[in-house]
Amino acid sequence: MTQPELPVSLIEGDRYSTSVAAEIVTNNLGYHLPLYREQDIFAASGWVPHRSTLLNIKTAAAELVAPLVEFFADEVRKDEVIGSDDTGVVLLLPKVLPEIDPNDVRSARVHEVLSAAFETDKKHVSAKMWAYRGITVPLNIFDFTVSRHHDGPEQFLIDRNFRGTLIGDCYTANTGITLRSNNGITHAACNSHARRKVFEARDNHPQIASVLLAMFQELYDIEDRARHVDAAARLQLRQDEATLVWNRMREYLDGAVVKTLLPKDSMRTAINYLNNNWAALRVYLSNPLVPIDNNDTEQLMKQVAIGRKNWRAPDVPRRTSGRSPPRDALLIMFILNRGCLVSHRI
Repeated sequence: MTQPELPVSLIEGDRYSTSVAAEIVTNNLGYHLPLYREQDIFAASGWVPHRSTLLNIKTAAAELVAPLVEFFADEVRKDEVIGSDDTGVVLLLPKVLPEIDPNDVRSARVHEVLSAAFETDKKHVSAKMWAYRGITVPLNIFDFTVSRHHDGPEQFLIDRNFRGTLIGDCYTANTGITLRSNNGITHAACNSHARRKVFEARDNHPQIASVLLAMFQELYDIEDRARHVDAAARLQLRQDEATLVWNRMREYLDGAVVKTLLPKDSMRTAINYLNNNWAALRVYLSNPLVPIDNNDTEQLMKQVAIGRKNWRAPDVPRRTSGRSPPRDALLIMFILNRGCLVSHRI
């Protein structure tokens, strides 16, 4: 009588193979099922694991693939153009304040934010999940910070010597990145944001809105044609046609009709956004790899918004020294599960 060898397990002495970990991670982060629902699914098959068991398996899997995820992040940073966006997530506070790790540049900031929360008896803090999408490298990377401070892009891009163009909204973490990187990174603003602000103010000034929205439509029509040609032809098309539309928009924004708007008017706010970020909104005209907007990256945030209530991580039970903490495990496996989705690219 012979018996085949057991599959290699993630944890020494454990009887659960990597296929079990793959099922747990896919259900949790791919289908947005919290672990207690996974317990019910597994129970229907005759296996009734403790939630702590599922969490330990997921943490062990994250430790195993962490070098691969770091390799993916390095590959994205090799791209000339990276899109970035962020969204809020709730970080439940651990029972014990983590110590500052001298080998981890982020630990001091984490300790600072969590210490302030402990002092005011908070149960959670508002943290941020960031997405970074390579334009020519078909990978999507997610990152996590305990606040929306500019240390997100700084630590992911500047500290890792990225040089190129960052596409994102006009939040100060992005707009000031050129100065903080010693001109190593150029910020390209998202034209979809600018158009949206005009659209939302259309009820107060329909005539002004119709003129500006028509110009944005011309710009997007040009991009529809530019999407199907090579980089050189795309650049030529933008310079020959899109530049003329931008020049007309500049003339209209400087005209008499716009100057009559009151300072607190919503349309004035939209036009101030255009004026204040004029150069960043036009970066794509001189670089054929830069898209007109950041919509593809922003759509990645849907994956976070759908699942964020389902993967609030408690403290890791029976965690051994050196293992990844649960939120690190969540981030690593989220990148592996959702970060490799390839979307249509220009």
